Amino acid sequence: MISVPELKFNYAVNENIPYPIRKDNIVLYKSNRYRVPKGTYEPGKKVYMLVEDDVISITDVKTGEIYAKHPLCHEKGHLIGQKREERDKSKSIKTLEENTRKLLGENPNVQQFLDRIHKEKPRYYRDQLGVLKPVCEEQNGVGILLEAVSYCMERSLYSAGDFKSAVLYLNELNNTLSQKKSNSLPGLPEKYRGMSPAVRDLGEYKNAMEGSVING
Repeated sequence: MISVPELKFNYAVNENIPYPIRKDNIVLYKSNRYRVPKGTYEPGKKVYMLVEDDVISITDVKTGEIYAKHPLCHEKGHLIGQKREERDKSKSIKTLEENTRKLLGENPNVQQFLDRIHKEKPRYYRDQLGVLKPVCEEQNGVGILLEAVSYCMERSLYSAGDFKSAVLYLNELNNTLSQKKSNSLPGLPEKYRGMSPAVRDLGEYKNAMEGSVING
């Protein structure tokens, strides 16, 4: 009798399944319960449970905001995340806002832009500032940042994700214009003059950002 070799199949398991948030601000995941901050729950709101190095990040499906991080529990029936009493966070949020405003530049539009983000996303304003800060720190000078603020305000785009996309878009636009100017200098072969890379629409950056969240 000829033995039949054992067949092994490698299945690509999609972990990016949206999970609902319960009214008690709990997410059920693999027989365990994970807490998210009080007030996170909204009807229909769903999150991704993204696992990396035994740390689970509970991330909003639409915005990519991280509501909580917990150690991944390999057992069953546990409640992960201690319930914390409400505490006054206004002072620390104010400090973070001041630091972010300084990075953006002392301009009247900056405070107005931050105020609108706060109004649009009052529960997640801290998280929004947390996204804005590193974006600002990566830029050399406030020029492109103020351009992005104006760009967003003209189009009523009041979120940290939209601002980040605008910065990427404007940086590429400026690089394209610089390249076009360089290509027009004397000495460049005729067939290369006037050539420039295509500038992608802002929507493509937003889609790419959403895809990065979905794909972990």
